[in-house]
Amino acid sequence: MACGTDSFLGGAVPRLQEQAFGGPAGHWSPDKRFTFGGYARTPPELDTFATDCREAGSC
Repeated sequence: MACGTDSFLGGAVPRLQEQAFGGPAGHWSPDKRFTFGGYARTPPELDTFATDCREAGSC
């Protein structure tokens, strides 16, 4: 997916780059291969690992 002005990232990132750097910073597009169905979602195996780690106090 190319970042166009019709998407959240497409609209926000160029504006933030302008504020931070004075202009565009490279050519990019979001990589949707690792979203697990949504940017805040995780696979059950990762949730289990994190819970086990937290309970063991080894994180």
